[in-house]
Amino acid sequence: MWEDLAHGGTVRRVGTMVVATTAHSAPRLTVTGPELQGMTYLGFLVHGRAEVRAPGLAPVSVHRGEAVILTEPRDVVMESPAPARWVHVLVTTTRLRERGVPVHAGLCEKRGGALAGPVAAFASALAEGPGDSGPISDVVAARVLENLVVAVYGEAHEETDPRLDQRRRVRRAAIDLIDERFSDALLTPAAIAADVGVSLRHLQRCFEGSGTTIASEISNRRTENASMLLAAPASRELTVAEVARRSGFSSAFELRSRVRARFGVPPSELRRSGSSVGRQVPVVPP
Repeated sequence: MWEDLAHGGTVRRVGTMVVATTAHSAPRLTVTGPELQGMTYLGFLVHGRAEVRAPGLAPVSVHRGEAVILTEPRDVVMESPAPARWVHVLVTTTRLRERGVPVHAGLCEKRGGALAGPVAAFASALAEGPGDSGPISDVVAARVLENLVVAVYGEAHEETDPRLDQRRRVRRAAIDLIDERFSDALLTPAAIAADVGVSLRHLQRCFEGSGTTIASEISNRRTENASMLLAAPASRELTVAEVARRSGFSSAFELRSRVRARFGVPPSELRRSGSSVGRQVPVVPP
């Protein structure tokens, strides 16, 4: 599918997501294939106007600067009376739910808020940029794009089930706390539960069915920061133990274990690759 979609444009995988651009003069562009399974599709119309169709759903008219969102569609058809340019993003539905987004399969929604343009520009830059930026830059790019997608999806959305909405808000508050305090070695699921104002068991229940756990979110955030510190030339003089401390790990052994599990290489390998990718990676301050 993506080989056909990339005709007249480019395509690139960013973490678990896929970004692509297309510029076409044909009146009809179809996005279809097995890669749509389990994915949420976001299409940003950069130029022109179009009508978006998906099986079983009413067509949606999209104009320049707007985005269309479909959760786990079988295929997507974009019909345009004039040349059009699209930026496409595929993100796993499971990950959106992990981030507290109340996604529902079988819906076609349109977004026209202030974020659509910047997200399209960032995704386009990723799709059309160099493909050899390295694993750390990919981690950063994936995280930024994911945050932007979550923000776009959340614009003008209202959750109708108060129980699901409460769980979503608790998960989002917990992840926000992790982003702020991951470098604190004393940050634990129990500490986050206390700060959010719920019991540890309730916090754990809020993550059930989301594909992740509160403990995994803490570990992943620490691993990301450690990897960025290892790759940054400005941090080259830091020992692995110091990088571990600044990232919230209890020991250098734990850091080595997490980095190898995430990237398949030891910290020393990430540090050696830093000369080529570190200049592009923003380091989170200790």
